[in-house]
Amino acid sequence: MQSWLPEARVVKTLNQVGAEIMADTSGFPVPPVQFMASNDDKAKQVVAALLTDLGFDPLDAGDLTKARLLEPFALTWINQALMQGKGRDWAFGAMSRAGQ
Repeated sequence: MQSWLPEARVVKTLNQVGAEIMADTSGFPVPPVQFMASNDDKAKQVVAALLTDLGFDPLDAGDLTKARLLEPFALTWINQALMQGKGRDWAFGAMSRAGQ
């Protein structure tokens, strides 16, 4: 995408949960994670603020070449939700040990 539109401010995100979670992030013990990848740090700041407003924990995966690392999260979510019977009402979360 970036090579097709070099002037565009491309940020890859919002592919790691289903639409239900994107619409309503409430009820989780920690905010659901949304990774993002981009070559544009200012665009990532804007997207991080949007993700936070939506109730997500935005995590920076790095530059746009790291966008491909986000696809396995989508596939894992789909597998767990649809093939393994977990359903669509779950998300990835990031937790740190106390004091770290």
